[in-house]
Amino acid sequence: MLTSITVRAIAWGGKFIGQGQDGVARLTVTDDYGNIIAGVQDAPITQGNVDGGDGSGVTQDIMQSVPWGTPVNPTDAYSYTFSFEPPAPVQLTFTVNVFHNGTLMATASNQQVVWPGLTLSGTAAVVVVVPGLLTNMITPAALTTGQPTTIQANVYMMCGCKIDNDYWPGGNFNVQAVVTNASGTVVATVPLYWQSLATFAGSWTPETQGPVTLQSFVIETTNGNTAFSVPVSANVQ
Repeated sequence: MLTSITVRAIAWGGKFIGQGQDGVARLTVTDDYGNIIAGVQDAPITQGNVDGGDGSGVTQDIMQSVPWGTPVNPTDAYSYTFSFEPPAPVQLTFTVNVFHNGTLMATASNQQVVWPGLTLSGTAAVVVVVPGLLTNMITPAALTTGQPTTIQANVYMMCGCKIDNDYWPGGNFNVQAVVTNASGTVVATVPLYWQSLATFAGSWTPETQGPVTLQSFVIETTNGNTAFSVPVSANVQ
């Protein structure tokens, strides 16, 4: 008997998942043995839609910051529907991986037992909630020993929305830049504060010359949402 399943993917806090800021997410459905179920392949997750669009002009529908645990209507989020014929009840794993600039930044999965003839759709659809924000470190223009330097990072919601200090208050995000030297030792942890659209900044005064690596780490303090950036390299003169 044919089993039909709709899978929906939303971001932490009820946000849709978008492809902004070089982000892409992929969905796979596997059985207990890790086999991809027939007819289901990696599916790129495009931005969720509202009333047939990407949400533009309906900010009140997609950009409200709500406490974690608030019921969310996922019916306009990305969905993928597939059918297959299991010979017996089988446990499936629904996995969503989110990549940013080619690096795996977040993953989430659900497991559910299905059986021949079962239909999971509409309000009974499988919903995978992906935690995570998006952040990237901005490479400093110049670093000089003993000279204060502005350190900056960008922070976005998983949908690609920029932290604007309005719908997304900058004070809700704890952002730090971690600086390590060539041997991997942490030489500084720099707090960054909201300055402008998507931009958080702070000041660091290097004490020694040599190559360093900078990486941003973010936590949304209202719900535990997190992100980290791809490291960038710089040299202290």
